Amino acid sequence: HLRQHLMRLSTDQPANKKLGSRALSWVNQTAGFVLIFLLVSTFWGIYFGRQSLIQVTTPIDFRNIPEDIILKSSSTENVNIQISGNRILINDLEAQDVRIFVNLSGFESGIHTIDIDGKNVELPTGLAVTQLSPSQIVVELDRVIQKQVAVQSRLVGTLSDGRQISQIQVEPDLIQIRGPSSELMYEDVIYTAPIDVSKVESNQKRAVFKVALVLPHASVKVVDSKDEQVRVTMEFVTESMDAD
Repeated sequence: HLRQHLMRLSTDQPANKKLGSRALSWVNQTAGFVLIFLLVSTFWGIYFGRQSLIQVTTPIDFRNIPEDIILKSSSTENVNIQISGNRILINDLEAQDVRIFVNLSGFESGIHTIDIDGKNVELPTGLAVTQLSPSQIVVELDRVIQKQVAVQSRLVGTLSDGRQISQIQVEPDLIQIRGPSSELMYEDVIYTAPIDVSKVESNQKRAVFKVALVLPHASVKVVDSKDEQVRVTMEFVTESMDAD
């Protein structure tokens, strides 16, 4: 029994040492892999998980304005937006990726104060709005009307050689314009751009001008685009004076 036991110990010891050496080597390799993984994960988390802030200024997109309503004015046309998010996403962000909108569907004419927040901002996924300035805007809406008005020529300068204008004809002399009721309510006449009659040559008895119209407000438009310019025809006569 003693001999058998000693023989067993003598034959098992190298195997145990070899097995222990392999186990130790495997443990060392595994620990190295784990350490590298932890280092890479930590670096990845620090670099890519870092949050950044950026501020952009974006024009407001007014949407769904009713057909019979016009946006007459707004307290601001741009909003400053502070955005937070992953540094990589922030660095890749471009101005056209950020949009802010105000939905005017269902609004009537009058003055309205509208709150705006992050729900009004469209951003790429992964970014968030932290601040808006201003957070309120005031808009003035007006009812759109269409109206017929007369067209008159506006003359500047003087004729040479004592001539006089015997006749002025404007074509068309009536046009349809469209715009806010507050701007058109009292408008019955609109004028052409100034026509300098001093540039008419002295031997001319007739002159024709193609001139634009001067509209009372930027929001007022000519209904028919062919009427944006009118034809003004003038005829001249020489003033006769009796000699003493």
